[in-house]
Amino acid sequence: MVRGFKLRLTKKKINTFNREVKAKYVFFVLMIVGIFMRVFYIGLIPGGLNQDEAFSAYESYSLLHHGIDSSGHAFPVYFVSWGSGMNVLNSYLMMPFIAIFGLHAWTVRLPQVIVACVSLYVLYKMFSRLFNERQALIALFILAICPWHIMMARWGLESNLAPGFLLFGLYAFVLGIERPKFYIVSAVCYGLSLYCYATIWPLVPVLLILQALYLVWVNKFKFSLQMLMALLVLVFLAIPLIFFLLINRGYMDEISTRFFSIPKLLYMRNSEISFTNISGNLNRLWSMLWTQNDGLIWNTTPKFGLYYKGGMIAAIFGFIYCLYRTCRSIIRRKFDGHALLLLQFVTAFGLGCLIAVNVNRINCIHLSIVMFIAVAIFRVLNLLNRKIKFGRIISRAVLTFACIIFISFAGYYFLDYNDEIAPLFDEGLDEAVEYAESVFESGGGQAIYVSPNYSYSKILLFSKYPVRDYIDTVEYTNYPDAFLNVSKFGHYNFDMSQPYDGGIFIIDENDGRILSDYGYKVEFFDETAVAYME
Repeated sequence: MVRGFKLRLTKKKINTFNREVKAKYVFFVLMIVGIFMRVFYIGLIPGGLNQDEAFSAYESYSLLHHGIDSSGHAFPVYFVSWGSGMNVLNSYLMMPFIAIFGLHAWTVRLPQVIVACVSLYVLYKMFSRLFNERQALIALFILAICPWHIMMARWGLESNLAPGFLLFGLYAFVLGIERPKFYIVSAVCYGLSLYCYATIWPLVPVLLILQALYLVWVNKFKFSLQMLMALLVLVFLAIPLIFFLLINRGYMDEISTRFFSIPKLLYMRNSEISFTNISGNLNRLWSMLWTQNDGLIWNTTPKFGLYYKGGMIAAIFGFIYCLYRTCRSIIRRKFDGHALLLLQFVTAFGLGCLIAVNVNRINCIHLSIVMFIAVAIFRVLNLLNRKIKFGRIISRAVLTFACIIFISFAGYYFLDYNDEIAPLFDEGLDEAVEYAESVFESGGGQAIYVSPNYSYSKILLFSKYPVRDYIDTVEYTNYPDAFLNVSKFGHYNFDMSQPYDGGIFIIDENDGRILSDYGYKVEFFDETAVAYME
């Protein structure tokens, strides 16, 4: 293995709850806890699938088995999907898992959970290189128990791969300061991050320029052949997306071949990044961060927030300390790792002022806040242990309280949370679609009518509907548009205003109970029901 990515753990001991314990044991415990929280029952909690998660999976399934996506393009750099596009990397990463293990909720979520688990290790390694072992373990502890990171890891929103790849890029950048060949690895990670989330396209070049300028200022920048190669790699990875922008701004025709495509979207969402409402966006960003809530239960819970209640207070102290160390570093022209942490936040915060945020739209900011919290807690615990009488007792009490809060969150997430999220993610719809298909194939109906409460992306995925048949038969109610609404495709009909005799109905549980009173045979699947006349 390449040095820098090896599992090299110090033999030092640290004081843990009044006992001297080898640091590597603490590391392994934290990694086990972190991985367990992200992997356990990954296919069942949250129950069901999100509509974006389902469409990403359908695009992957279609490319794997038919070589084209839902718009008929072969291996595009950006999906058309809903009409205004979807990021591609998540779909490409899940293809081998679907090919080997089949199409399941857990295979759909594997790319996200793997990136999240690797992020635990990478954050630890980066902190140990920039700072010290004790601070690295604190950072690992904070991320391992962080509600935002745990919840993000457990469902496959394609844009949520971005924080992981930005972190990988930063760690390789840090390694490259001493060993320039890692700049190439950094360029690959930053280049791939562009395929995770389109909103960070302006962030990545700004971030890299600021990081490079900082290295120049503190005399850590050394031009080398590896750095030139890294720049070429980054440009190479960005070129398809540059062509994508040119095509969708009308300067070129779309590129479509049997092996590679750069499509023209039905609608280009240019207005998502805008300088016209900075004050409003800033207020919304601050409100979301301070309250740790955007009202979307798949992103955060009101009870625990993104980083637990009080986490933002620690983050503010960590930000102030990083700002102080950065200013001192700039004045003295001496490298300080805190400056790199600050740059991650500054660029993400700047992006947040240009978009209408929710938790996942500004996902690039959360890891920097976690790092600020880790910095603050390390400084506070260090102060308690060295300067204050009974400080060790207080620091142990703080860590004990954090563990209790984490256990409380874990209990809530695995015992109660699914009752709240499952209806929103349509738990049981996969089984309902499979059952409806079996009834249809046995001659039990002329068509399958689907409640408008269910996204057509989920029906496509759960029925494994052949993509070429979908393209040939699909009818829209609002074509062209940023978010297409399907009225029908094949034997699926989404218009239930005029139901016909002989139909099969995929409806929610409550409607199923009503139809059962009217003589329909009804089968229930968690939150979903299938009704038909025998």
